[in-house]
Amino acid sequence: FPLATRYSFYAEWYQGPTSRLPDIKAAFDRTKADTRDVLKRISRTSIKPMARALAKIVYSSPGISFQVAINLIEAYDNIAETFTECARYFTYLAYDVLSWSLITAINGGGKSRVQQDGMLTSKWLRALSTLIGKVYKRYSIMSPVPIFQYVSHQLFLGNSVDLIVLEEFLVSMAGITSDTNYNENQILSMSGGELLQAQTLMQLLDRRHDSKVTGKRLARCLMESRIGGQLLIAIARERRRCVFSVPDEDAPSKLLGNVFDEVHRILTQYLDFLRSNFSTGEFDTLVPPVADLIVESRIEPGIAFWISRPSITAAMAEYDAQNTVKTPELKKSAKELSEPDSRIEIEA
Repeated sequence: FPLATRYSFYAEWYQGPTSRLPDIKAAFDRTKADTRDVLKRISRTSIKPMARALAKIVYSSPGISFQVAINLIEAYDNIAETFTECARYFTYLAYDVLSWSLITAINGGGKSRVQQDGMLTSKWLRALSTLIGKVYKRYSIMSPVPIFQYVSHQLFLGNSVDLIVLEEFLVSMAGITSDTNYNENQILSMSGGELLQAQTLMQLLDRRHDSKVTGKRLARCLMESRIGGQLLIAIARERRRCVFSVPDEDAPSKLLGNVFDEVHRILTQYLDFLRSNFSTGEFDTLVPPVADLIVESRIEPGIAFWISRPSITAAMAEYDAQNTVKTPELKKSAKELSEPDSRIEIEA
């Protein structure tokens, strides 16, 4: 079944009128109690037996078990790693329901996504983002495309807080850090070749060299779904309008600056991921040319040229290579024409 049809089934089973039938409700209550009992007894030394016990419970009602587990992880984020290891015995249906449960949990159900000062992300959303990054990195059977579609839709609605989910994907699966601080020597090193750049990034605790397999898997999902370019354009547009999307008209300048910095930081991180995992030709198939970015997508010219700079450089190099004189005879003729004539006739 298509993605929308499957998710409609899950919503009806676990949140619709079906879930409120007396017999179904009694079965769901037993599942919740059993899931809580297993999760309370899970530890790093008892992962294997508890994982099998949890898989037996999840087999009949995965959506209810995941709802209990996610609520517990939002309060105690230290069990996210343990739950990820326990998911090894889940069925294909359970993995699909887990994706739906994670998206439903991210939606929040009316919970605040930021702390009281408005600058920091809520603890529950950060813990849930960490769980998403770990689960999708661990199990290749789970496609991250629905998560990316959700984040892109939230950006269309003007909600930039959920970009933390994309950040955790890039950190967990691609190993690309977002808060790197360079000193003067490291900045000079980053202007060198690929090998020098790789060695410099390794000194800065960047783990992209250790995450090549999962990074390529993430890049393949973005390429096959064609959502990679859409997500980049959505982040670039949100960078321009994020300071105007803050609901509080009297918001302090510090809050507005923090929102802008967060969006720009994740835009830099995501663009770095695309450039690291796609060739120039593949990148150009995902992202429109610079003129379309400015005119049709309404991205700031400076950001549009920043996104397209490697593509423009490659196009210029290709043009120069095609128009370079190659034959020895033409090279000699061009050299003679470029040099001044040393023979000067002196008329008497």
